Order: sequence, then C-alpha cells, then structure tokens
Amino acid sequence: MGTQAYSTFKAWFHERGGYLHDGVGFTYTVATEDIPTNATIITCPFSIAITEELAKRNLSNFFSADSLVDWTEKQWISTYICLHWILSDSKPTELEHYPYLDTLPPLNQLRTPLQFTKIEIETFKGSNLYHATLNRERQLKEEWQECQSVLISQNDSWGKGFTWERYLTAATYVSSRAFPSTILSPNPSLIATPETKFVLLPGVDAFNHKRAQAVSWSVTYPDKSGSLASSYKGPTISLVPHTKTSAGEEIFNNYGPKPNGNLILGYGFSLPANPDDTILLKIGGFEKKWEIGRAATGVEGLWTELLRMVKENQGADEEEYEIQMDTADMFANMLNDVLQKLPSEEACRHQDLRPEVATMLRDYIEGQRDILSSLLSFCGEKEDLAIELARSQGVELVIED
Repeated sequence: MGTQAYSTFKAWFHERGGYLHDGVGFTYTVATEDIPTNATIITCPFSIAITEELAKRNLSNFFSADSLVDWTEKQWISTYICLHWILSDSKPTELEHYPYLDTLPPLNQLRTPLQFTKIEIETFKGSNLYHATLNRERQLKEEWQECQSVLISQNDSWGKGFTWERYLTAATYVSSRAFPSTILSPNPSLIATPETKFVLLPGVDAFNHKRAQAVSWSVTYPDKSGSLASSYKGPTISLVPHTKTSAGEEIFNNYGPKPNGNLILGYGFSLPANPDDTILLKIGGFEKKWEIGRAATGVEGLWTELLRMVKENQGADEEEYEIQMDTADMFANMLNDVLQKLPSEEACRHQDLRPEVATMLRDYIEGQRDILSSLLSFCGEKEDLAIELARSQGVELVIED
C-alpha cells in the first residue's frame, strides 16, 4: 500500500468517526513511535463495517427488487466489493468503501491455496488441505456463477466485469480479513456461533496474527441519555494491545487459536510448530469427522466409536482384551495409511514452489505427522493395556510384528 492510499484512507476513516493511533505507520502494522501498553491503536465505527445488511441495503440501489436472491453473506459482501471495481469510473455514492479497498492487496499478492499455482496445489496432494482446497474452489465458482447471472440480468456490462478473478479476490478478503459478527456484541468475542456472520472492519483488519498476543476488544455504545460515551458517533469497536510496541516493530492482533490448515486455507500463512494444529479423521461409512490435536487430544470419541464397531463385528463371545487389541491394530493401520499418503519432506523442497508456499507446506505437514505419531503412540498404549488385561485373566499374549 502506498503513502497516498494510506492518507486517503485515513482521511476517509476519520471523517466517519474512526480513530487511528498517531504511532501507526502507513502500512498500518508498523509502529512509527513507541506505543505504550494498553493504548488503543484503532477504533472503527460500526457504521463503516461491511456486513451482509450493509451490502444488501446498498446493492438494492442497483438491483430490482425481484432480482434480490437468497445469497450467503459471503456472496453479498463479495458482490458489493466487486461492484466497486466494476463501477470505478463513476464511483456512485452507494459504494462508499473505495478508500478502504484501495488499501487491500491485489490478487497476485494473496497467498491462500486458491492463489497457488497448479504445481503448488499438487504438492499438498494426499492431505486434508488438498481436498479442502478443491472443495472451496468448487464452492466459490458456484457462488460466483450465481451472482454473475443476477448481474447479467440487470446489466450486461456489469456481468462481464464480474470476473472470476474479481470474485475470488473479494471472497479471499472475506476469508482472510473478516471477523465473526460476535465481535460487535456488547461483550466482544472471536468465538463463532451458528448464527455468526462475516463482518469486515476497515483498518482493524490490517494487523497480522500473533499467537497468544495479549489484546482486548472494546465496544462502546452511546449512553441512555443520548450523549455519546466517547467522541465517536454511534457504537464503535477498538483494538487494545496489552504489550508495548517499540518504534519500528510490527503491531499484532490475535485471531484466536487456529490450526495451520485453517490459517493456510483462510488467511494464506502458517505458524511453525503450531500448538493448535489438528487433523480431521473419518471412519469409512460415517459422515462424522473427528478433529484430533497434538498429543492425541480429542481422540477419545473416535476410539470409543472404533471399539463399538469392532464389538459389533466380532460378537458378544469375544474377550474384551481381544476387542481392544483388534481395535488398536485397526486404528494403527488406518493411521499408517494416512501417514503414507501425506506429502514427503522432499515435496517441500520442490524447485517450483515459491518460498512462502514451501514454508506453509512444511509447517502444515510437520503438524499432521506429529499428530499421527502421537496417535500411533496412543494405539501402542491401548495395546499394552490389552496385554495387561489378558495377563490379569491368566492369558499370556505373544505379539508379533
């Protein structure tokens, strides 16, 4: 982002009641002076947040009433963003977020898997993230085609300008920059609920993620007397880091605990040795998936289901230690199969991988392998317990490799 784009955004932001700390530089994320602990670095009015409601309200000025369809909030927000680009020559007043959008990175600077090259995507083959990427691309293209058909019905030139590249860019902004709508509640929270929707907070979304960074969100509403609880008009949300930031250092936000799979797919970056990494496992014939973390965290439900399946298949006459041994063996075979399909360490050194993509692949595969290794250890522990159970019943088991 250039200095001019930042200056234009800052003026637009301030005119609408926003506040940006003087120590925040033109890239938003670097301190130009020492920022003390517990200093508010940015305050964004609710009124300039991009929500589904705002997108619907403003787009209704361009679409006839009978053409407004039952889109998802991602479709509404992404279409609202795309129309800014389509109508950039005239810049109608109903499209009010040009200064904000001009600060965002173009498509060629985004790094979610949907911006990977074909070779880069293929290096993830055999992992959950590879299939998640294909599914997301298919879903986004279906969404884009639905939206495009509406725009074409209203104005043919709008439809032609509503390209896949533009929709992908806008949708990536939503996945990588949007907050859950729960953050705008009187008690702000990053924990999503079934009713949670996406919301873009101009300026607030510029700060990068740092795990376990101590920050607070503060929401301010006008008081009952009608006077404002602050100098801003209407409700606002502020970001307050609880650590000092020295001049020249990056100012961080905290997106909450997220595994590398989510960070890569939604945001386009990863964390080395991410403690929050998980793997999704599925038993054949079941729709349910189990999310297991490092040190086999969360495996109990999956183990219980596997035990139940083995008991049903082997019948009531089977000894408990035999059921446990067979379950541990079946589980270990399943895990080894998943492990063997994962990309190899050599894949991370592929000459056609951009450095940032190679880093994401390396971080992601490390987490997946570590979790699978802990699950194999879990199987070994269950096998040892089964052996002890057999011995308690006078049966000495001989285990062969």
